[in-house]
Amino acid sequence: MSFYTIETAKLQDLARQHRDSYVTGKPFPHIYLDGVFPEEVLNTVLEEFPNSKQIDWQRYQNNNEVKLASRNELEFGSFTRKRCDRLYAGPDATKGTYQDHVE
Repeated sequence: MSFYTIETAKLQDLARQHRDSYVTGKPFPHIYLDGVFPEEVLNTVLEEFPNSKQIDWQRYQNNNEVKLASRNELEFGSFTRKRCDRLYAGPDATKGTYQDHVE
């Protein structure tokens, strides 16, 4: 098992640095950031992520969006669900970090 930490201050600095790129993103506000998560974590999420035929996706295609959405988080692998849960939980208030581990 390996642990990794993402410092909240680092995420806030990245947000400030890339604010203008986010706001002016086309066709909607967005950015992507390299190097935020360990490659091992991203590869594992990618390996277990369902493709367009593996689950019953909600499909949106209209003037405002073209996307797939999951009907149930249990359709994703346990590793992916744990990573999302950890991010949604917010930073550790006592340390100012997101801490997680890879089993």
